[in-house]
Amino acid sequence: MSTTVGNRSAKSAKMVASAAKGLHLLGGTDAMREAGDKYLPKFKLEDKEDYSARLSQSWLFNGYGKTCEDMVGMLLKKPIEISEAPDNIKEYAKNIDMTGNDLSAFMAEVVKDSVRSGMSFILVDAPRLPKGTSIEDANRLNIRPYFVHVKVEDILDWRTETVDNVQMLSHLRILETLEERDPKDEFQSVYRSRVRVMDLNDGVVTVRIFESEGTTEVKSGATQYALKDEYQTGMGEITIAPVYSNRKGFWQAKPLLDDLADVNIAHWQSQSDQRNILHFFRVPILSATGRNDDEPL
Repeated sequence: MSTTVGNRSAKSAKMVASAAKGLHLLGGTDAMREAGDKYLPKFKLEDKEDYSARLSQSWLFNGYGKTCEDMVGMLLKKPIEISEAPDNIKEYAKNIDMTGNDLSAFMAEVVKDSVRSGMSFILVDAPRLPKGTSIEDANRLNIRPYFVHVKVEDILDWRTETVDNVQMLSHLRILETLEERDPKDEFQSVYRSRVRVMDLNDGVVTVRIFESEGTTEVKSGATQYALKDEYQTGMGEITIAPVYSNRKGFWQAKPLLDDLADVNIAHWQSQSDQRNILHFFRVPILSATGRNDDEPL
């Protein structure tokens, strides 16, 4: 049992915080409304109902999201082609993540997220082979490596060390969410948190899987995790690759369009003020003359 494996390190928290603006902007009007006073401050004398009304009438002109889409479109305006590779790799590229995305579609999402956060990640994973499984059996069962898109919000912590004068990862923790059928209701889902821990020791990568105790009705973190599995991959390095858009160092980056995000948030706030002002100016103000204040209307 562990109560700390799911904790986020300070450097990870800093990375997530720097990417938060882009995450909300890409979510559009709904995400900005959900963020509430994080990006739309509440006036000093504004009550909760008035603020909720103002927030619900605000809308986002998503110049940030359009710019991200345009940049990805320019970079990947032609499908990615693999010119020199074994035939099986070319076949893998047609369904690179085992969810139906080819390499071009997969990379479009990775690049878009990299622009948003400064960097994003590609984890190379593979199902564990049962003992005695032959290559023919693996091919027949479609057991093969595949890509997993990992975002900065999924990274809990990492450490590095120098091996043969090369800086490389020695430790990585990734937060994952498992969706399960609710045992009490077959038409509902519950969620369980899982932490994948990868360590490079003596030139071999060891993987440990921790799962949260109990399930929740919403996606959230957990406080207690139990070790469910542990195995060696046989690999000499942790198979995850950062995709940088604005690199500032090894596993360090800054959101590429951070300044544009600030301008777009300023527009969100200004547009909200404008609509709020128009609302008051468009509503007639009741006025009466030639009567006493104590007379009923």
